[in-house]
Amino acid sequence: VYAQPAWSADGGRIAWSKIDRRGSALVTSQYDGSERNEVRVPFAPFYIAWSPRGDQLAYLSNWTVVEDPSIALRLVDVNGEESQAQTLVDGQPLYFSWAPDGERLLTHIGNERVELQAVTGEQTPVVISGGAFQSPQWAPDGESLVYALADALQQYLVVADLEGNLQQEITDFDGQITFAMSPDGAQVAYVASERDAGANTLGPLYVVDMATQATRAITERPVVAFAWSPDAQKLAYLTLEPLRNRVGMRWNVWDGSQRTAYSIFSPTSTFLNNYLPFFDQYAQSHRIWSPASDALVYAGQQTDGRAGVWVQELAADQAGGAGSLCELVAAMNPLFSLSLLSL
Repeated sequence: VYAQPAWSADGGRIAWSKIDRRGSALVTSQYDGSERNEVRVPFAPFYIAWSPRGDQLAYLSNWTVVEDPSIALRLVDVNGEESQAQTLVDGQPLYFSWAPDGERLLTHIGNERVELQAVTGEQTPVVISGGAFQSPQWAPDGESLVYALADALQQYLVVADLEGNLQQEITDFDGQITFAMSPDGAQVAYVASERDAGANTLGPLYVVDMATQATRAITERPVVAFAWSPDAQKLAYLTLEPLRNRVGMRWNVWDGSQRTAYSIFSPTSTFLNNYLPFFDQYAQSHRIWSPASDALVYAGQQTDGRAGVWVQELAADQAGGAGSLCELVAAMNPLFSLSLLSL
């Protein structure tokens, strides 16, 4: 069984999880399959993220601590002659974000602890959060962190320095929140969902300008996922759509002034079960955007019944394209999934 394919930041290498009769392994290779390296691990990785420099892999897997189930954040140096995985921290649930320089990771553990984990093994507590959120985010400047806090009266989405000192309050919220800072650090998108919504993300989408604190409602329709383009100029978001006898969804793109809706499709069960509930984590490592910010890629079934991997070019007034949809790979298996980093 092979799972969780992940591209390195420069698109030169691939990592994936493997389970065979011998057990579990983390495998890496060049994009053409050469220079393959396999590291045997006690539990199969279920989330893999390359460091920004492409020299290390961080992954999450099941773990046991004093016979109790847990999750471990483990690190592999892919440039080492004999690569070994080391455990940085464990806890459940566990989410993380790479620092831009690849030297540390920001972690959110047990729905409470926000900590910094150095790749050399040192741990630095930042804050006991109490806020209802999943994945924290390291700001692009490398000097700020984005996460949620709670006090006796309210919850807040904030920007703080590396010591946990508050720099800026982005918004207050009820329920739970998912968020993403744009690659240039100028804007933050977020969805605040009701705790009983039945999904980690389900609600209207807002964007906050970090310089002015001005907040803009992008759509009042129920949004279930969103991701910034690499050029930080566009925001793709996924809405629920009515579709007979199937789950229907649609990618939309906001370019700062207008919104464009694209084809309705039915996502794969792999995407629904494994990726969508944790999209705020995957958005930091598995990109749906092309590097040029002019197209999206996704797997699913179109309304005419065709299943496959689809490349959606943006409309002409958004990216200079024709707004066409092309089939990249035909999928005979409706459970087909793919890594979503680059086209």
